Amino acid sequence: MDKKHIIIISVYFPPIISVASNRIFAFAKYLDSSKYKISVITLLSSKSATKIEIPNVDIHYIQNKQWIKRATFAKKYPFLIHKFRAAWNIMLNKMGVNDSRSWEKQAFKTVEKCATNWINTVIISSYPTESPLAVASKIKQKHPELKWIADLRDGISNNSNYSSDYFKNNHCKIEQNVLSQSDAITSVSKPIIDYLSQKNTRKNRIIKEIRNGFDFESGNNGLFNAVFTISYVGTFYEKRNPNIFFKAIEIIIDQKLIPNFQINFVGVGGVLLVPSKLKKYISIIEKVPYSEAVELMRNSDALLLVLPVGENKGVFSGKIFDYLGVMRPIIPLIDPDDVAAELIRETGAGKVAAWDSVDQALESILWTYHLWEKKTLPNYNRDQIQSYHRKNQVMKLSQIIEDLWN
Repeated sequence: MDKKHIIIISVYFPPIISVASNRIFAFAKYLDSSKYKISVITLLSSKSATKIEIPNVDIHYIQNKQWIKRATFAKKYPFLIHKFRAAWNIMLNKMGVNDSRSWEKQAFKTVEKCATNWINTVIISSYPTESPLAVASKIKQKHPELKWIADLRDGISNNSNYSSDYFKNNHCKIEQNVLSQSDAITSVSKPIIDYLSQKNTRKNRIIKEIRNGFDFESGNNGLFNAVFTISYVGTFYEKRNPNIFFKAIEIIIDQKLIPNFQINFVGVGGVLLVPSKLKKYISIIEKVPYSEAVELMRNSDALLLVLPVGENKGVFSGKIFDYLGVMRPIIPLIDPDDVAAELIRETGAGKVAAWDSVDQALESILWTYHLWEKKTLPNYNRDQIQSYHRKNQVMKLSQIIEDLWN
């Protein structure tokens, strides 16, 4: 019998640096190539981007030749340029401009060329963004005999990051389309899965949780820095910012609670407004490849996590699993009643603090500092942490693929 053909459609994939890229890369890397023929249809972010290779995986990079596009951001841009580019993106959002139409057309044609036996083909589409869903939907309409797995990493209509009612309504339509056409839906957390299950109208549709994870050998190196070092790896936007953390650090300085320390912000992008009192303690590092980011985490004494309360439950933040994998104590300024807090308590990785409480933030920082003073680490639930290695999560995806034919 011919191998099942897995065609993964995603705009996020290496060399693009993103938690989303890491998730889809793991799908391609850990699905069993002895059982499946695996193809990836993805975005070539620029002509100079370095294409990667995975043994036994066909990767098709497609450049988006659309003329009007959303702007990207980098630390090199001055404040006013950064604001102008953000305003440009907001304008395109309000106008409902699809800046990936060119990529979608080429991706559709590439899928058509790749597939040879539609009844034995599985499409896995990654969301965000909407484009892979649009391509998968069009292919499913033309070839209804194929199987479609929609990986809705962040949810759609229950995603609170809307700029207008237009976008909320549009996302509801996209979600309904996925619910009417897909054969399986995956997402990263139980609250999102529960939400989608409530809206599900097909008894035979599979809706399962596949969490994010880490993709390296778990464990810490047992070393401690001469100066207590806190690192944050990732971006900030909207309510997700370090303001409460900064206020707690200012108290630490004023009250001389920690004699000396270093804070690293890695890959924050845009403009980070640092209080003048803190500038001498802070280093801002550009985005780095995943392997380098892991080493920066592993060589830190504590890791900062910021997750503000949202309208909907179920937000982990992909970096939490990398934080767990390197087994360094976490300073979690988060929703104490959401999944990330539950995970940190279960794994013993940190002292949970409400994301908007300076006092609790201060307690959490000092908890990690006292561990550093004693040159010790938390009593981790190592077995649970190991279950979040991406290869273990992708085993769930493989089982879903097999269940589609049962």
